[in-house]
Amino acid sequence: MLLHFRSGLSLATISLLLPIAGICDTQRESRVKEQALALPAGSSVAVRLLNHDLLHGRMGPVTDQGFSLQYVNGGKIEERTVAFMDVRSIGRYYYLSRQRTIVMLIVAMVPLGISLGFAASR
Repeated sequence: MLLHFRSGLSLATISLLLPIAGICDTQRESRVKEQALALPAGSSVAVRLLNHDLLHGRMGPVTDQGFSLQYVNGGKIEERTVAFMDVRSIGRYYYLSRQRTIVMLIVAMVPLGISLGFAASR
């Protein structure tokens, strides 16, 4: 009898939480849509999907249902329409080229080298 009551209680709890999950999905979709609208067209973006895939590409036009993403696949530029309901998060994607990384390291190391040289001369 107690086992039957617990399973009935858990089913009742799950049935109460299902509408709340729908509200959370709607809030997530509206948040993702706001984030997509805030990104300028052509900017580099990283898109995390609900199935845990990570997409990198250029932001295309945004519609009511989703947005367009241009990405490179096998040396060709392809375009994919991504629905807001499939997206977990979206944001700008900043990447550094090799030259920028080397310049940043040099700029960071010069003051360190000067201060070490100054400390060694004392």
